[in-house]
Amino acid sequence: WPTTGVFIDAYVENESGVEEKTVVDVCRHIGSSSNDPTNRQAHHSRFLGHQRRKPSGLKKMYLSPEYCSNTLEGREAVRNFICSHFDSCGGGIIGSGTSSLSSKEIVFRCYRFRVSKGNTQDNRKEAKDSKKAITKTSRPRTSDESCSWRFTLYFEASEDDPSAGRWYLYEDGIGNRFHNGHIQKKEHEISRRVALLDKDELEITDDGLDVNLSSQSMATMFMQRTKLVVDPKKLRNHHTKSQKKHSCSLAGMTAAEQVIHKLSTNDQVSVAWLVADVSIGHKLVTTYTGNRRATSTKVPELNITFQSNIASNGNEPVASILSSADIMEMTQSAPGADGDTPVTAATEIYNSLGINDDAQILLSIAWTTNKQRRFLGMFPESASSDVIMKTNNEKRPSFHICSKTSSNETFSGFSSFLASQSTWMFDFTWSMMVPALSDPRFEKRNELMTTDNDSKLHGPFTAQTTAIGRYKNSKHRDCTFHLFTQGFTKNKITSSRVKDGPNSYIGKALLDAIKSWMISWTNDVESPAELSLSRDLLLELIADKETWRHFDSSFPDDFLKFHIDKIWRRRGTFAHYEFMDRRSFGTRTSNDSEVEGGILKHHAAGPKPNHSMAKSADSATKVTDMRITLKEQRAAKAMYAVPIALDPELVPLYDNVTQYCGNNVAANWKNRIHFTVFRASLHKFYVKLASFRTYDSDPSDIKEFLKYMIPKFERTRVVEVFDHHGKLRIKCSCRCRRQHGYDCAEIFAVFGDAAPSPDDVVIRWHKVYHTMYLSGNPEVDEVFDELVENESPGALVPCRAVEEFRPDLPIGKSTTSHTREYFESTLPTKPPKLHQGVKWANAGSHARGGTHAGASDYPCGASFQAFVALSQTARDNNAAYAARSQPEAVTDSLSDVECGCAEMDTSMATYASKSPERPQQSQQIDEMKYSLARMSTFTVLRPKFESLCAAIHNDPEPTLKTQQALGALYSEAMKKQRGKSNANKSRSSGMQSLPATDRATKSKRLESAPTGNNAAGKKRSA
Repeated sequence: WPTTGVFIDAYVENESGVEEKTVVDVCRHIGSSSNDPTNRQAHHSRFLGHQRRKPSGLKKMYLSPEYCSNTLEGREAVRNFICSHFDSCGGGIIGSGTSSLSSKEIVFRCYRFRVSKGNTQDNRKEAKDSKKAITKTSRPRTSDESCSWRFTLYFEASEDDPSAGRWYLYEDGIGNRFHNGHIQKKEHEISRRVALLDKDELEITDDGLDVNLSSQSMATMFMQRTKLVVDPKKLRNHHTKSQKKHSCSLAGMTAAEQVIHKLSTNDQVSVAWLVADVSIGHKLVTTYTGNRRATSTKVPELNITFQSNIASNGNEPVASILSSADIMEMTQSAPGADGDTPVTAATEIYNSLGINDDAQILLSIAWTTNKQRRFLGMFPESASSDVIMKTNNEKRPSFHICSKTSSNETFSGFSSFLASQSTWMFDFTWSMMVPALSDPRFEKRNELMTTDNDSKLHGPFTAQTTAIGRYKNSKHRDCTFHLFTQGFTKNKITSSRVKDGPNSYIGKALLDAIKSWMISWTNDVESPAELSLSRDLLLELIADKETWRHFDSSFPDDFLKFHIDKIWRRRGTFAHYEFMDRRSFGTRTSNDSEVEGGILKHHAAGPKPNHSMAKSADSATKVTDMRITLKEQRAAKAMYAVPIALDPELVPLYDNVTQYCGNNVAANWKNRIHFTVFRASLHKFYVKLASFRTYDSDPSDIKEFLKYMIPKFERTRVVEVFDHHGKLRIKCSCRCRRQHGYDCAEIFAVFGDAAPSPDDVVIRWHKVYHTMYLSGNPEVDEVFDELVENESPGALVPCRAVEEFRPDLPIGKSTTSHTREYFESTLPTKPPKLHQGVKWANAGSHARGGTHAGASDYPCGASFQAFVALSQTARDNNAAYAARSQPEAVTDSLSDVECGCAEMDTSMATYASKSPERPQQSQQIDEMKYSLARMSTFTVLRPKFESLCAAIHNDPEPTLKTQQALGALYSEAMKKQRGKSNANKSRSSGMQSLPATDRATKSKRLESAPTGNNAAGKKRSA
């Protein structure tokens, strides 16, 4: 089949010798010198398509004058021009030969095969007869196997320059315009040359291959976007070549020069660096003896100065030359405990590189993109910082600052590579680099910086906020996870300290409760008095012998050392009341930076441990900008998105604020029904929970019970109406608006049934803020800056006079039946008070003035003991206890009971001294309950014991007969327990003398038989 319809612009001489531009069909001039195309098609092996010698006497058709050189670039342009026109003909894989520049011609051929050489039956037979291997290749090997389509372009060089001239073909050209041996393809089925494809589309495919997407998926995407077919291998080869070309542009540069060049040449990036200039007075000199042994070595003298430069940010360089003293003076820092200074850091790096000449050493480099600057300027209030490792092949730590958007999405706003994690390095970063690269709004409006408990990281920041005056509105906070969760692990306060035995699950649950108890100090104590009371109760629990008897003997001392040295001394950096007047959004951990760092490292296109600093910084920049772009797109989409199935009253709220803020405000508005309101005066309201959740008196889950041992406080919120610039506003003592930027449930309870208004939510949470602020319009930015700086101190009261507000609630009345005393007993000015649901009682509470008499029926330590006695069901259902072998469990339980019997008299005397107002017989019953409950035989004797306890309770003066009955019951339980233990031992030892098969059979029978000591007939392993 012939090729037709390939039209190009050509220049042909007319009869008068003048060139005229005309449109010609190239295919009509290929092989036109032959008059027998049918014969040519049938006998293609005799027609090679072109002659060895250049024809003469034929009219020439010149290509466009833009194709006028015989250089490599000129020949490539001609190839692309011709191949792009022949692709539409459905031919084969059109290409050119490897003719040299001196040949002055380009031969175009079809590289598709004509004869199949696959693994067919005929080919197998032929290969067997000729004893040749069967080939599966489809590539033509000889001229007989290939398609015979071809034609030639010639070059006419000028007299002055042999490489300049014009390309042409002959009007009656020779060649072969017939394809044979393969089918004709449609235009969209032809695989295109990569050089002919759109550059922008190729850049998109290169980006996909950069993030390790497959070339096949990129080829499919390319076809869907351009309707053109391209071989996946071609895309992969193009990507490899572009990478090599990029690496060649950085050839000859050191790693430090590459990263500086990469970031400085990017107009979307602001970069700052600190370089140490090392010059030597004399080089390393070593004196040798005759046997080449060194006798003396003169160490080089190093003169080190520093340079810091700030590029593409509109700022002047910090200084051209700085000394180590200048840096220490600027940062107001002192040498670390190890004497680490800029000079020692530069010297250490210089010596490790083995250099013996002048050099420049990159100590630190920091950068931010324009999008990072914008986002950090928009959301600067609560940020977190952290150091991530394994991001570059020089093992440099990467420091970054993260924050959250109004949709509660994390982002990274600042990145840097540091020389080390030393105090002066962090000091220079906080004092010089962060202010120079970040938006000025960050330094001005940041109110909270959360870090881990590394003093080298947060110490310089704290010094900046106090002594130097930077970040003057900010305060440092320790990460709850690093301080408590990791602190327990590092100080070995773990479950490994729990004693083994049937009740080990109680010790593990108690350890979890202690950890949760201490973590509650970070979010549930609103005054130093509440923190002190909670701490005293915790120490009282730890000091009680019935608590630490579940742990090893050194546990109390180790815990107190950890509590005092690691926790209590740092209470100013984690206690909740320290951060109630800051816009913290409830942030207690540095998880934002931890998560963002993890995403960056594990992203397909993110930095990897084997990347150079230049590639790592470039990857981090691309991934960060890509993630911020997605957040911007989601914010723009959310402008007109309204959640489905909302209360009609909440629709205006969700129309204006983000989904995250709307959900929180709606939750507070719905929770208003749980509060009762008392009007103390015309301007003042008391708001308090109407009821408190309490625990069931018959516990079945120890973990659930222990939650109610953690102190929770009754609090009365004071809600006041005040005048602000001629308008009535309302505020609450809980300071929820100051922390979060929206109102609390107490304020909504005072408002009654009025729906929340979006005007009462600070501008930060509005959708328009996320999409328009700092987007490049100075007039809009000025309006938003004014709204942020002049934030209203409270929600607007929809009344002109306070007398018109809540006329249905007169002074001295509440919305429920609660009296004034109920509210005034827990005002912020009163001592802290535990609510009724907390499982703590009067022991020592009157001295502290904290708890009230009706909180519990047990003293401090006995609350936990009573639970152990009543939690038989929980212990039987405990998987860890049930999985233990019965002889071991009974032996452990028996030894515990014997120890308990020996200490019974002492224990009762101790409890009597703790709570003298309690009758002694009640303490005996508690002790007996605790001791008997540890025996597996207590299930059988429970009814008899309960009736005996009732008799003792009813008799104020127990008779000798009643006490003897109690002792007899205890003796009976002990006998049954010992008998059961001996039976299990004999059963176990008797099985060892049986054959293996009989022993297995008897074991199965014992497993299926209910034990006599368990009324429920539970299966236990023999």
